[in-house]
Amino acid sequence: MFITIFGPNSDSGKRTLKQKFRNLFEQGKTNMFYLETLDIGELKKVWIEHNSSLEPGWLVEQVEITNSATSITTIFPYKKWLDENRRNGLIWRELFLDTEECFAPFGTRFFSPYAV
Repeated sequence: MFITIFGPNSDSGKRTLKQKFRNLFEQGKTNMFYLETLDIGELKKVWIEHNSSLEPGWLVEQVEITNSATSITTIFPYKKWLDENRRNGLIWRELFLDTEECFAPFGTRFFSPYAV
């Protein structure tokens, strides 16, 4: 799986979401990652991408990104599959902020520190 985080100052570049010795993206589980980035600014969108059609589909409920310097969490809701064999057949997606409710003062769930 890959993610790119976008803001007004820059973007993170395409980053691989992985951890040694862990099974990731399993049903009912939350995965957390730490990525270091330059100052992206206030987050505007994320791009998420599934590895390939050879991997099982990935049901993405939301992407949460917490800036570890400010403790501000930005939530990008999705609640859809990234899977070539389901619904729209896409294995990538751009996620945008939908409402003011996308901002939360603290917390980390799916992705974390601003670095996701």
